[in-house]
Amino acid sequence: MHDGRFTNLEQVVEFYNSGVVDNPNLSPPLRLPPQPGQPAGAVRRLNLTTQQKAALVAFLKTLTDPNLATDQKYSDPFNYGN
Repeated sequence: MHDGRFTNLEQVVEFYNSGVVDNPNLSPPLRLPPQPGQPAGAVRRLNLTTQQKAALVAFLKTLTDPNLATDQKYSDPFNYGN
């Protein structure tokens, strides 16, 4: 993640699954809308099963392109095809 606290995708998914904690700076999408019987703005968690977490990680890994970051044609952001 952005601050380097997680070393793999599984840890990131687990964080959003069960590790999000309430904080005044918590992003609004990580808060639930007000619901009866719950405090306004309660923390949103994924609450996925072990199998669902594994499936999510597997899907996210399909979005990785190991060649893009090392492809020479993308190495110069100022080269517009010349």
